[in-house]
Amino acid sequence: MLTGSPNILRKYNQDLIRRLIHKFGPITKPELSKISHLSVPTVNKIVDDLLGSEILCLAENNEGNVGRKAQKFMINPDKGRILVLYYQDRTMTTNITDFLGQNVFSAQDVDKSTDLPSFLSFIDEKINHFLDMTKEKQDLAVCVGIPGVVSSQNLILNIPSKSYLEGFNLKNYIEKKFNLSTFVENDVNLKTIGFFNGEVKGKYDNFVYIYISEGFGSGIIIKGDLFKGYSNFAGEFGHMPIIKNRLNDFVRLSPIEKEYNSLIEKILTSQIEEEEAFQKYIQLLSVILCNFISVINPGLIALQAPKINEESITALKEELMLVIPEDAIPVLKIAQEKKYGLDGAFDYCLDNFLTSIHIVHQKGY
Repeated sequence: MLTGSPNILRKYNQDLIRRLIHKFGPITKPELSKISHLSVPTVNKIVDDLLGSEILCLAENNEGNVGRKAQKFMINPDKGRILVLYYQDRTMTTNITDFLGQNVFSAQDVDKSTDLPSFLSFIDEKINHFLDMTKEKQDLAVCVGIPGVVSSQNLILNIPSKSYLEGFNLKNYIEKKFNLSTFVENDVNLKTIGFFNGEVKGKYDNFVYIYISEGFGSGIIIKGDLFKGYSNFAGEFGHMPIIKNRLNDFVRLSPIEKEYNSLIEKILTSQIEEEEAFQKYIQLLSVILCNFISVINPGLIALQAPKINEESITALKEELMLVIPEDAIPVLKIAQEKKYGLDGAFDYCLDNFLTSIHIVHQKGY
């Protein structure tokens, strides 16, 4: 049960209603009362206040009886704008959207930055363009998706593809220089949110998104929420060790990402036959999946990785059944769409932007 001063509870309830309308809108006041477990009078007051501040607007609808139609409410799309800067495959996609996620502007650029100053100059250019396009808007926010871990102190860590960002607080830099609400998050976590909201929500509460490209990463959803762990390191499965070999009962472990890269090198240099390479690839993937299944027991795992097709999905299931009970094997789904990262960045940004108060659970983890 949530307790606190009346002012804190009021802000918390306002945040709750805003987030629910973002996720489920257009929606009626009685529907909001039912899913929020707040009384109808409380919901009425909050919705009326949000209408007055133009955060919400009435949705056009034709539902209801011949008499008075049920009013539905939605986030006001023209209240503000969101800038998404999303890195993937050495390119940066720039999206400017309204508060319903409709694109106002979109562009792709090859990332040519080689050091921190050139990277920040690139970011500055994108944000200045964003500000020039949105001068008349009151509420503006920025979300940056990066291929690294973002710590609880907002420091960028474990980012070998952009080592000059190691330990840098990009959120703090943007907020201080441009006075914009800014959210920086791991790129695969954003893919996970986008895929979950678009493909999974309502079907499975526990879900894993696995991404294999130049680097390894995954996103984890537990009970409908993104799980990042104690230091936001959860999902970095490239560090999972596997048994490399045995010598006089000594077990040598090797990170699975290193083994994968070694296998790819053998394939590219024709050191291994195609059939054997496919078998070893499936075995490596099955090790990854077994770890996630054993610890999290997700209902669905989405895979975005090379050579993932229906044949490899079937082979993976057969490999998993050798070690995992059949009723514990999740649905395996191919995820190759690039839009999930952008969709997830928008959802993550707006959801956090609409939240004025964060509840800290004092549990030590």
